[in-house]
Amino acid sequence: MCLFSDLFKKMLMKKGVFGSGRLLCYLSRIVPLRLKKVKVDDKRSIKLFLYKKQFKLQYGRVLYSDGTEYFPFKMAFSKMKTRLSESENVLVLGAGIGSVGMMLHDKFPAKQWQMHFVDISRPILETCSSVMDFFPNVKGEYTQADAVAFIQKAPGKRYDLVCIDVFEEDKVPDEILSEGFLHGVKNVLKEQSAVVMNMMFENDTQKQRFEQILTDEFRVFDRLEKEQNSIYILPAKS
Repeated sequence: MCLFSDLFKKMLMKKGVFGSGRLLCYLSRIVPLRLKKVKVDDKRSIKLFLYKKQFKLQYGRVLYSDGTEYFPFKMAFSKMKTRLSESENVLVLGAGIGSVGMMLHDKFPAKQWQMHFVDISRPILETCSSVMDFFPNVKGEYTQADAVAFIQKAPGKRYDLVCIDVFEEDKVPDEILSEGFLHGVKNVLKEQSAVVMNMMFENDTQKQRFEQILTDEFRVFDRLEKEQNSIYILPAKS
């Protein structure tokens, strides 16, 4: 049985499309089925799809989320099982459609997660919220804000896990690569917290400069590589 059949049916019924949830889910294995489209500006829109049992979010020309198969965090979380099992409060900078929440729900279905999603785009944040409503062990808080500004304001709360997935289409904003931002991230961590960062670099020089800042701030880190992505796992304390 398709895990998302009931959710998919409810979403399509809101659009006036009716049918068996199981049938609709079967069709989504063959072709991507669009659940939602929201215009952001004159050139771009966000589109939510179900395809091969996964929610996918397209923003402009870029695929931002791929459900529980979103490889940057899937790879990182596979290395962090013990750390994740001890976590409860999670900050996600760059919400997407909540792939982080879906993965944690999938890995620890009996665990209750307190998740704070931050995104500069209201349509993306609202889409994330609508999807997360169907994952009962994820209690979401949603803040529309620039990730750097959010961290600089020092929200006064500390998290067990911070996941950073901030892009302007396929480019990481320069501010995310800065010493000031990374130092600010340390201020929202607990003694045993961890940070996962999904990054893409324009060249080797930019990557080397960023990793020097990581070394200065965190001393040690793990780096995973796939395609154009570099995924960093950072301990709060070395």
